[in-house]
Amino acid sequence: MNRFNRLLTVILIIVVVGAIVAFGFWIFDIIKDKQEEDAIADLEKQFQNMIAEENTVANTIEVPLTNRVENQVTPNPNPQPGENNTQPGGGNGGNSGGNSGHSGNSNNNAIPLKYKGYDVIGWINIPKTNVSYPILSKSSLSSMDVAPGWVYGPTETPAVNVIGNTVIYGHNYHNSRFFSNNKKLNNGDYIYITGRNGEKVRYVIYNKYETSSVDFDYAIRKTENRREISLATCTDDGVSRLIIWAKEG
Repeated sequence: MNRFNRLLTVILIIVVVGAIVAFGFWIFDIIKDKQEEDAIADLEKQFQNMIAEENTVANTIEVPLTNRVENQVTPNPNPQPGENNTQPGGGNGGNSGGNSGHSGNSNNNAIPLKYKGYDVIGWINIPKTNVSYPILSKSSLSSMDVAPGWVYGPTETPAVNVIGNTVIYGHNYHNSRFFSNNKKLNNGDYIYITGRNGEKVRYVIYNKYETSSVDFDYAIRKTENRREISLATCTDDGVSRLIIWAKEG
């Protein structure tokens, strides 16, 4: 009988210790998730502040002296062959330079924004699944643990909200993180993408399907000269890929 009681005591101790350890891990996960949520919220504020700051700078840049009226030269009405008939600033070349500068600001690469060591090129919001995450400039085994990332697009460098199909990949953690709840999305649901230039584009879902892990046709598909996105993630069993197509609208 004493041996039986001792055995019950040992079992009880093991159960209590196991419960304490499990409770500790649960609390740790809660704290970790809260810290992650706070970090994402703080990053989103930085993202919005960066956009506001760069737009302010772009709207207050002083006009160069060479473009001011008092410094312009009246073109020769009867130019001779080989005679330069451009205004200071290079005429078309000057305009091209000005447009190039504006384009640079549109890309908003002047102020770098990083999250856990990775470049941020945009922000994704999916109201139905309560998703709000930065979009990283790459999608690798390590970066996918941090946030959804750019995989493929019509531009040589990672960018969002451009003409063509942009592919964004995110992990499925079987919870509410990243693209875990993409399976709950349906045709007609909205996805919002905000770029570094502050432009927020609404995309409407029009196709959702599963495919093999080696299929990449969804990336190189035609978009009829319009802006589209493809969201990719693993299915719950990890065998296939869940793909969502959405177009601007």
